[in-house]
Amino acid sequence: MANNVHGLTVKDENGKTRAHPLYWVWHEKKKKYEMCEDWRDNVMAFYEWCKENGWVKGKQVRRHNTKEPFSPENCYIYTVRKRDTA
Repeated sequence: MANNVHGLTVKDENGKTRAHPLYWVWHEKKKKYEMCEDWRDNVMAFYEWCKENGWVKGKQVRRHNTKEPFSPENCYIYTVRKRDTA
């Protein structure tokens, strides 16, 4: 599996090597949407931008302009808010 995730792996609670959650974010965005060349060809560039901009598990990478590709200039980290249930 490690060869398939471009070195972006983590150990789970059982010590098994798994793909980092950002790998799957990158993989899905790359598959479904247009992405800048640097991110499309380099998961680590995508990972570094996400971490530098405050991504943690549970947050999302979104585009300011949905007609433009995913890129450092067009993206931001979004905090998902739960609706009040009271």
